[in-house]
Amino acid sequence: MDPPTPTLPICHNCNDWLVTSAYFVVFRLQTLFRQLKMYPWQIHTWTQAMSWRLTLALLHFIKLDAVRTLREESNAVTDFGEFPFLCSSDIVQQTCELLNENASTVVSRATVAAVLSRTDDEMNKFWTALSLPDSVGCADLCTSVIRYIKANHVLPPRSDLACYTVGRRSFCDADLRAKSLVSQGNAEEDDLPDFHDSQVARSTGNASQKVVPPSPSKVWSLLERVANLFRIYPAHAAEDNLENLESMPEDGAVSEFDVVRMARKSEKIALAFVNYAVREFNYVLTGPQLLRWFGVNDTETRRTILATLNSVADVLANAWYVYPGSMCNEERFAYALGRGADCSHADLQSDASRCATFEGHYVIFLCNSFFKHPDEQLLTLIHEASHQAVAYTDDICADADLPRDESTCERKAYGRTTCEYLASNMPDRALVNADNYCYYVQDVVRECLPSPPLPVSSRHIPVSSAGLTCPGNATKMGRHCRCPPNHHCQQDGEDGCDFGLQSSQTEFLPSCKSCDCVADEWEVVKPKKASIYKEDPRCNVPCGSEVEGKQLAENRCARCEEETNECLVMECSLGDLCKDFRCPQFSSCHVKRKGEPEPYCACRPLWRETPDGCAPPIDKDYRCCESDGKYVWFPREDQKFRWFPYPKHVCPKAAGHAWHHAEGCSHLVYGLNYP
Repeated sequence: MDPPTPTLPICHNCNDWLVTSAYFVVFRLQTLFRQLKMYPWQIHTWTQAMSWRLTLALLHFIKLDAVRTLREESNAVTDFGEFPFLCSSDIVQQTCELLNENASTVVSRATVAAVLSRTDDEMNKFWTALSLPDSVGCADLCTSVIRYIKANHVLPPRSDLACYTVGRRSFCDADLRAKSLVSQGNAEEDDLPDFHDSQVARSTGNASQKVVPPSPSKVWSLLERVANLFRIYPAHAAEDNLENLESMPEDGAVSEFDVVRMARKSEKIALAFVNYAVREFNYVLTGPQLLRWFGVNDTETRRTILATLNSVADVLANAWYVYPGSMCNEERFAYALGRGADCSHADLQSDASRCATFEGHYVIFLCNSFFKHPDEQLLTLIHEASHQAVAYTDDICADADLPRDESTCERKAYGRTTCEYLASNMPDRALVNADNYCYYVQDVVRECLPSPPLPVSSRHIPVSSAGLTCPGNATKMGRHCRCPPNHHCQQDGEDGCDFGLQSSQTEFLPSCKSCDCVADEWEVVKPKKASIYKEDPRCNVPCGSEVEGKQLAENRCARCEEETNECLVMECSLGDLCKDFRCPQFSSCHVKRKGEPEPYCACRPLWRETPDGCAPPIDKDYRCCESDGKYVWFPREDQKFRWFPYPKHVCPKAAGHAWHHAEGCSHLVYGLNYP
């Protein structure tokens, strides 16, 4: 029986009065050190060194040497009742099925290496560090992982709850449960914005300078990824000699601590998105999403996609953020130099504009727009992470008449319609286009993740299912049976089988002797009029047909096999309706999804329509200024602040002119006539 669920601070496994005493002593010592700054540096340095010895001795005395950082939470307390226990039997069983694709409860280092796209040398070092045998039980692997994390890093109190470190403080408040993840990010059918990061790679002139990926702590890097497979999201212990972020915000409106905390929390949620995609990918449950965003689903393509997804996850787990990047502007959200240089700490502080990696971390440059638009943060990080490591995706040219990396290409593969067109007509380009991976991960999380929540169960080893058998062509998946694709379950001749407290069309328990899998029967009625959609070349049933009494959508076709009487539904593309459709500046082509599909122009995401065309939104802090009959908008950071006769921001002196407040800017597009 599970223990009662407590409502405790994040440091729930610590003795309260001991922790309080330790923190009080440390606080008093730190206060003393700050006061000692008025003395000669020799005294201060000696006293500081002694203070750390006393602090470590105190922590060791009260058995807290494993707690390397303080674990905090924004509201001080968290109700863990809806979060599964670490290494719960249900999660261990699911992960074992993921790793083995069968009912075995034992996993080998080679299997884990294949799922995480790792080398044998990396896996050997990880296996040795955790003192694991060649083949280990799934539950034992999970237990060993949390034991190592607890002794050396920051362990979350429950599964689906992520921790992250900011400076020397750690937080465990990122909710990664299924119901929370599906609501994260932008709307399901919204296009991603143009991040304007492709211009950065071209302007830096480093396309041919490809550096070897950094070598972070091999044990920690793999430890975190394996923990993620069990839906455990730990944080690295604080590094005494490093901070989490380079540079300070220019306007001082947001503290360095707030900036890096926001980035780290978004990073953990983005990492969970990618990890769920890896899990579902290995369950072979993402076929429709693979066809939609990559066009093919063969073995070589799957190997490439899995390697890229793991590369993105590795970058997010070892990211180093620089804010603001030297090449940031009003449009750019973030950027990364996948083929830049490997920099030192001094390089980052003096000139980070050429840095791709730094001391085992991948450098990602953040801009103001990243923090202004929280809904775009997750996919922004995934997009930029895919430009790094061994993935090296790009923002591909969608014009078939031009090379995929053509710098003068006017039609980049941004937006759902263009990325789907790329997958249908140029799948080789879709495999290296960053936005295709973003949309794939988003769709997998939205379409595959929502499922009945796991019960919060106790930490016991899963019951062996070696003696259970499944009838006919059903596949044994742990302790239940699953029907193959294009089959459904029947019980006593009726569709649907009892599965727990509900009925399932594809899964049932081996104990059900009257359950079996039967092929789906399809009867095809072709549409009366021709569809404007372009069929997938593998389809033999036209788009919009009626199949088994069910009407396919106008953008869906099917491939039906007469021998097996099975059909596979596929997606029809609109071809390229935007190819010859030109839009004015600051707008892009979209395809109307309701009614008759047709192209139309719309302003960029987050921009607004004005009588003079598309314009970015004017912030309330912008000030309209005039000089010699010329009107411009000045952002807050470029305005001058004065104290008398009362504190306020006023128009500055710029471009050799004295500017004065005016009212004539309402018709102007911000930035086009900036001095």
